[in-house]
Amino acid sequence: MAMSRTMPNAVRRSRLCKKLVKLVAPEGMTYEQYVIECTANGIEVSLDNGMFLHWLLTYEGMTRIANEVRQLLVKAVEDHYLLDPNNIEQIEYFRDAMVDLVFMDKNYTVAMYKAVLTTTKTTIPDLFNAVKKINKSLGLTEVEYFNS
Repeated sequence: MAMSRTMPNAVRRSRLCKKLVKLVAPEGMTYEQYVIECTANGIEVSLDNGMFLHWLLTYEGMTRIANEVRQLLVKAVEDHYLLDPNNIEQIEYFRDAMVDLVFMDKNYTVAMYKAVLTTTKTTIPDLFNAVKKINKSLGLTEVEYFNS
C-alpha cells in the first residue's frame, strides 16, 4: 500500500479506471472490449475525461455495484489522486456532477462532499468554493459549513 502512495497520480487514476470499468462493464465484457465499444461511440474511457468521470460519479446501476463504484471514487478523492488540478475540463464535469449528487443517495453525497471539502481547498480552490456554496445552502455536511 505504501508503494501506491508514491505512484504518480496519473498511474493511480489509470488503475482505478480499470477497476471501475470491470465493475460497470456489461457481464462477460473485458476491459479491452469495453474501451473499444466506448471509443466506437466517441467516449474516451479515462478518469481524465470529464464526461466519463461525470458518468461514473452519477452511476446508478445495480445497487451493490453502484455502492462499490462510489466508495472507490470517494476514496480516490480522499487520497488526493482522482482530480488533476490542471485538467480544467475534468474539474468542470466533476463540479457538475457534485450538483447532480444532491439528488442521489444521501450517504454517498455526504461522503463525497466531505472528501472534496477536506482535500481541495488549496489544490482546486474554484471547485472547493463551488462545493462549499452548495453545502452551505443545503446543509449536507458540517465540514466548512460554519466557515465564511
